Amino acid sequence: MNINQKVRDFIENYVQSDTHELALKNKQLEPSDLKIALEQIESRQRIKTKLPTWYENFDLILPYSKYLEQSSSERTALFKSRIYQYSSSIDCTGGTGVDSAAIAVNSEKHMIIENNPDLAELLKHNFSVLNLKNVEIVATDCIEYLKQSETKFDFAYVDPSRRQAGKRVIKLDEMTPDLAVLLPILSTKAIKIMIKLSPLFDIDEILRYFSNIEFIHVVAVNNECKEILVSLNSVETNEPQIVAVELGESKSFVTFGTLNKAPVGYEMPKKHIYEPNVALVKLGKYFDYQTQFGIWEIGTNTNLFTSELLVENFAGEIYELIAITKPNLKELENILGHHPKAMLKVRNFPMKTEDLRKKLNLLEGDEYKIFAVTLCDASKKFLICRKNLID
Repeated sequence: MNINQKVRDFIENYVQSDTHELALKNKQLEPSDLKIALEQIESRQRIKTKLPTWYENFDLILPYSKYLEQSSSERTALFKSRIYQYSSSIDCTGGTGVDSAAIAVNSEKHMIIENNPDLAELLKHNFSVLNLKNVEIVATDCIEYLKQSETKFDFAYVDPSRRQAGKRVIKLDEMTPDLAVLLPILSTKAIKIMIKLSPLFDIDEILRYFSNIEFIHVVAVNNECKEILVSLNSVETNEPQIVAVELGESKSFVTFGTLNKAPVGYEMPKKHIYEPNVALVKLGKYFDYQTQFGIWEIGTNTNLFTSELLVENFAGEIYELIAITKPNLKELENILGHHPKAMLKVRNFPMKTEDLRKKLNLLEGDEYKIFAVTLCDASKKFLICRKNLID
């Protein structure tokens, strides 16, 4: 895809405009050029938050939106590029090139394999724009390339995709490239191997499928689970480390889990209520809240924890418990007044959030948060909380 200066200027001038209106009112571009411009504008609007520096660089040509949807964000790309130190690296699944752009900065020599020739040409253009001169891009199948190549790498990166898009259930043996074929070959070519997976995958499944796991990073951005990174060591075999990571704008942390099943203990709600970050929730039984933070779950499958003393370094949201009430409007109004306003979440409770909000005629509000829960004594309660100011 080539974009001339007139089209480039049009994209830059109208990048924040409604593309439907542009299509109707356009008198500047030929139909074929307009189609390209509108596609680029729509793509840029989608990545404004996810890839801010790419959004602002109008010399870059963005790939189709389906590739951008699967792409890493700049935050997650930068994080994964810094887990290891390496002087030579290979990306077996080039895609948009966002991850490779971050990896290449830390590598003396970086190679990208992309089996889509059009996308490979786009990568060549964009990496030239980014002035990454240490990158070689090859348009071929990564498995066939690695079979024939004798080149060795310190670090290899793989971002496999589903073979059948849209399937509700995804399995590790149904990915492209085929990991069962790729990894044995790749382990003879690279010392460290990182595989990016969807957060839909289960930690137990990952531990069963892969061998020589060094790290499993569950990565969240602004309390939204974005990806799971499985790092393999083809030279040494050690006990895997399971790590929860938050890369948010206002909060970030790295917290280690445990391979030993964490003990389960429950207590009734105390002065402080803790709502873990989604990365910790994803770790599930591989994170020990009692050892790490000295807090206890308030009931089965609630993912809410409690303590009398404040744990300021908790990896998640912290609330002050104002009251515990029976789950009805009358008791709620005794605390919050008529026409109460609050955020609402249900945890192991026999009603959905929206159904309960409608039943209570509860208005949205941000001062209070109500958790409708089943506690460890099997009672159904409302926990009326206020967000802790230190958080």
